[in-house]
Amino acid sequence: CGLHDIAKPFDSGQPKVDLDQYASNVRAILLRIRDEGDCALIWASTTPVNEVWHHRNKGFDRFDEDVRGYNRAAARIAAELAVPIDDLYGVVDAAGRDRLLKPDGAHFSDEGCDLLGATVAKFLKPHLGSS
Repeated sequence: CGLHDIAKPFDSGQPKVDLDQYASNVRAILLRIRDEGDCALIWASTTPVNEVWHHRNKGFDRFDEDVRGYNRAAARIAAELAVPIDDLYGVVDAAGRDRLLKPDGAHFSDEGCDLLGATVAKFLKPHLGSS
């Protein structure tokens, strides 16, 4: 969920999945996992994009404003369902988005991947059962 949903072909300007459908999908996914899964449920926000770099290097657009809007919708649903949120968007933003992104504007450098991996591991650790 996230970056692939907001992709907009140059010729249409319409996202692959509109915001209302995205919110409905997120709700359905979280409810299904919560109700059928025997696991800790966590939502991670979508990471930021550099839309200028992305437009220059990809065959479609992704806009950071869309990332923020879709993240807000998912966060509202996660909060309603008492699902913890790992704010990966905020982590990347605070650390310097453009310093961590590759020139395609969406994927991360080794440093960015290391930061995201460490962030996820730290967030997950208290939610893991002891074995």
